[in-house]
Amino acid sequence: FLSEVVSIAAAGRVIPQTKMGVLREVVHLPETDPIHRGALDNAPLLGQADSFLTALASWMTIRGQTQALEPEARRVMNEKLRQMLEDGDTDATVTGHVVLGALADHHVLERIDYPMVAYRFEHQQMQEYYAAESVMQELLGIVSAAGRNESLDAITTRDAAKCFQGDRVNQSSWSEPLSMVAGDRA
Repeated sequence: FLSEVVSIAAAGRVIPQTKMGVLREVVHLPETDPIHRGALDNAPLLGQADSFLTALASWMTIRGQTQALEPEARRVMNEKLRQMLEDGDTDATVTGHVVLGALADHHVLERIDYPMVAYRFEHQQMQEYYAAESVMQELLGIVSAAGRNESLDAITTRDAAKCFQGDRVNQSSWSEPLSMVAGDRA
């Protein structure tokens, strides 16, 4: 964790007071580097690196994994691309394979070639950070629906909260991401 704090200080940035805040700064350091900035803003990522990394981290955490074999990672990216295409946030020519390559070349994802091609985050805490971002998005969706007194896909808000508890709170692989969210919002 000390190396992350040093990286932030070396970049001349304020050091946050929470673990999630420190990791947020660290994972966004490549975005301030002119070498990576253009690649992150332009195709295929179009400024959406966080969305792709959050989807992959969530998928890996659900399975209790710290790496994803290439076919699995490609499937996750293609599913995210499909969702983004429906929302008008990407173009139809982008593929999961190309997105993975761009993330490995310009962000916090690493490609492993041996014994099989796979992807992992540069550090497990970065995976946990993006999984925590996923948790935050889920919680905000539940709270937002409750505030509007709406249901989520025909499931009551109460049922959504119960599902969240069973899928996230009661699963040990989510303990660190949940702890990070709690510490960031305290």
